Amino acid sequence: MRLLIGIIILSGIFFYNRYDSVDMFYPAQYALFVAIAGMLISYLIFKKSKWMGILFAICSIGFLKTYLLQHAPVEYLFKVTLFSYSAFLIYYFARQLELKEDILKWFLIPACLNIALILIQKFDHNFLSFIPLMDRTQITGFLGNRSITACYLAMTMPLFIKHLKWGIPFLLLALFCSSLFAFIICVIIMAFYFSKINPKLTMRLYLGVFIIALLCGIVFEGKVVQSLNIRASETSGVLDGIKHNPILGWGVGSFEPIMIKVAERSKENYFGRRLSATNEVLGHPHNELLQAWWNYGIAFPVIVIIYALSLLRLYAPKKLILYSILLTGALCSIGDFLSPPAWILLLLTLGIYENQENKEVISV
Repeated sequence: MRLLIGIIILSGIFFYNRYDSVDMFYPAQYALFVAIAGMLISYLIFKKSKWMGILFAICSIGFLKTYLLQHAPVEYLFKVTLFSYSAFLIYYFARQLELKEDILKWFLIPACLNIALILIQKFDHNFLSFIPLMDRTQITGFLGNRSITACYLAMTMPLFIKHLKWGIPFLLLALFCSSLFAFIICVIIMAFYFSKINPKLTMRLYLGVFIIALLCGIVFEGKVVQSLNIRASETSGVLDGIKHNPILGWGVGSFEPIMIKVAERSKENYFGRRLSATNEVLGHPHNELLQAWWNYGIAFPVIVIIYALSLLRLYAPKKLILYSILLTGALCSIGDFLSPPAWILLLLTLGIYENQENKEVISV
């Protein structure tokens, strides 16, 4: 109630930004309206999960701060804000309706369609007019990019284990054809899953993962080295930018416009590479935690880490499928970014994971 009273008082005395056009007289008040809605929604989410509620409040405040200080173009600001609000509402939907694990099996349908398309693009080179490609050998899946499609597919692997075991070889083949990064993560999670089912096989399973990773590194040495070098240069470049505003962040939606300018002007090398708009993907740091740190400041990633650690206490054997999906998403987000479909799967899984009764609680 005190929060609501404070918002009521603030809303009646809120100022507007400097604008030359009379038509833009009220934009700051609209921004306040959006932020207030976010903070009130964060209260509802807080009643389900205190950590998610705090994270959403940080997003709402970050939106208002970015708008008032004009740290990002409006189109980028609202794009990121709309995505953030939608993500938290999906989580709240899963918690409020107390969704069950069985709902996740429907993700197997788009997963199978993406697997089929990847295999067609890899082996048949069949041109599909409704999917724009630079050349007929390009692999995209239905999500438009081989790596983000592969990360999405890797997250569905536990669902294949439970509901569609015969599809696992096709899943692994599609991942191998599209992204070695997602393929290795999928193999690691499979080893983790079966080690929980049969602890006696743990050493053998992880030895198998090591051998597979080693063989991939030997066979695709050039590709692996290049990929690691690109990710290292991107990460070091992003950290170099973050160190200038590590506490409050650069602002919501500011990453792409700022990094494009940095790439155009900077002559500094990161791991032997210079950030360039022509040879680097500058729309995202390819690490979700760094993206959050850049947008919202240090508080956001710190709370995410604390929240993730708190989820370990909720683990129980009956949650192994859900936990495996969450773990896959976490690993994928370290070296790449998650597509909106992957976020839908991750947030619904998180909500269902927390909905389940927490009996037989054990640590991982």
